[in-house]
Amino acid sequence: MAELFQYFRTRFLRWPVILLSLALLVTLLLSAGTVEPLALWPQAAFVLAAIFTFRLWDDLADREYDRRRHPDRVIVQARDLRPYVAMVAAGLALLALALRDDTRYLLVFLGFTAMLAVLYHGGVGKALTRSARASLVLVKYPLFVHLLVTPSRRAWLAGVALYLLLLVCEWRDDADLRNTAVMPLVLAACAGIAVVSALYWSAGAWS
Repeated sequence: MAELFQYFRTRFLRWPVILLSLALLVTLLLSAGTVEPLALWPQAAFVLAAIFTFRLWDDLADREYDRRRHPDRVIVQARDLRPYVAMVAAGLALLALALRDDTRYLLVFLGFTAMLAVLYHGGVGKALTRSARASLVLVKYPLFVHLLVTPSRRAWLAGVALYLLLLVCEWRDDADLRNTAVMPLVLAACAGIAVVSALYWSAGAWS
């Protein structure tokens, strides 16, 4: 328990994650236009649970990379990963359960989860450049908002703006991305925007 608490404190009780959570909540409000106060609380809980679950999954998938770049991180030094894996599995199950009343959104969530599983643990993910991998992984944040709002052009613009903001922040914080040639990074960003746009288009944002 002490190790889990230390992991939570060092990876989640930090300004970047707090600001990320606020950015997603602001995007949710901008996307929805008007939100009933009582409806906002479960949506905010979904967003926060999604951030926790997928960020933990990111850390598990990036252990080998972090072993070289951030050897002091708790999850890198952990000898038993089963509690972390169990939390990811429980988080994914709870998020899927929250979407059970909308078959389309549930299938989108499950499909994206399957894509991340291949990206994180399959040979495809290892073959991608870091810029391409980052561009795909960051799609999850606009996706969280997309799953909670009625599709519209305003929601699409808010989702794309959120994606670009997070991509810039990722580039600023990741030395490997900063050292990437400009064109691959631009192409990766365009691919990410295309994926985000496809989510809203397929849900009828332009109808």
